[in-house]
Amino acid sequence: MKTIFVIESLSSKGGAEHALINLVTEFQSRGLQPQIVYLWEPNDFTDSLNSLGIKTHSLSLRTRWSIFSGLARLLKVLHKEEPDILNAINFFPMFYCALTKLFLWKTCRVVSFHNMGYESYPANTVIKKLRKRIDIFLNRAMDGHTAVSRAVAVSYKHHLKLSSIEIINNIIPEKKILSLLPNARRKSISKELHLEQYQIIMAGRLVPEKGYNFMISAMSLLIRKGLKIKLDIYGEGPLLEEISQSIQSYNLGRTISIHKSVGHKILFNKIFHSDLLVLSSISEGLPMAAAEAMVIGTPIIATKVGGLPEMIEDKISGILVDAKDPEALANTIEHVLKDKDLQTQLSEGGVKRMQEKYSSDKVCINLINYFEEVRKNRGMN
Repeated sequence: MKTIFVIESLSSKGGAEHALINLVTEFQSRGLQPQIVYLWEPNDFTDSLNSLGIKTHSLSLRTRWSIFSGLARLLKVLHKEEPDILNAINFFPMFYCALTKLFLWKTCRVVSFHNMGYESYPANTVIKKLRKRIDIFLNRAMDGHTAVSRAVAVSYKHHLKLSSIEIINNIIPEKKILSLLPNARRKSISKELHLEQYQIIMAGRLVPEKGYNFMISAMSLLIRKGLKIKLDIYGEGPLLEEISQSIQSYNLGRTISIHKSVGHKILFNKIFHSDLLVLSSISEGLPMAAAEAMVIGTPIIATKVGGLPEMIEDKISGILVDAKDPEALANTIEHVLKDKDLQTQLSEGGVKRMQEKYSSDKVCINLINYFEEVRKNRGMN
């Protein structure tokens, strides 16, 4: 079964992009001939994909709405490669894949949703309402729909008036993650990792959905209580200046540092040597940073939004708190940092959760079976 995945770009800064790389790597290992089409630059994975023999195609679009050139270039790839499945990742790839149905009928089309788009950015303007209508109409051209979490599925099913969406989680590449760590997984963290101060880490794009302002407020409360804590944020995005100003306004410049995105080896080691990974998000699909920390064994505190309650079993594989509540977040962070037995329990619970629900084999088989079902429903088998 030849599958072509279509995504906006292959930037190393995006969670959906990393999730796709994990997926095509697994597909390639099974002899399934995956390929990737990306709408515009960059492609930060050129070397790794080439080394695996995974073919990529750039449509080199100047803008998201370069409809005629984008459609023509995508059709050229499809006529040459003749895929069995065309799998779009989120809105714009779906837009172009749906349009190809006017010219190419044999290929089955599936769209995979990775975010909480309509929850984070409601269709509350004329332009957004028009785009939503386009989204609803074009999704009728797709043969199948998947979502990375139940929360994402419920959201898109409601907003796009879809009859069904298959829930297929992201692949979490446990072996790859552990191979980049110096001592494999932290099986026990009962030892004092930081005698002089606690180390907390956050990782993700600097966008409103991540709720960094609530974590900054929580950090202010913790510092007032006399806790010695260092917070490192790894990520880039449009809110860099706003978040930096907020840090300064709380006089936390020596306590909170923002770093540019780094490679996986560096990031995983930073997570490995941190006492906690925190997500103060107000909206999430299925965040890769949380899953990666759980594989490593670093305890997690996260908000009860989107796909996080599906990934994290409260007080078993992590701690969940209400979103937009800095005081509750601060109190929970303090409690976990001061309880080493709880940290060990959460560490072990997170590792177990990843092995049971997000293994590469399980997720890959689920998606392959779904693709086969879609083809069968189209009479392609």
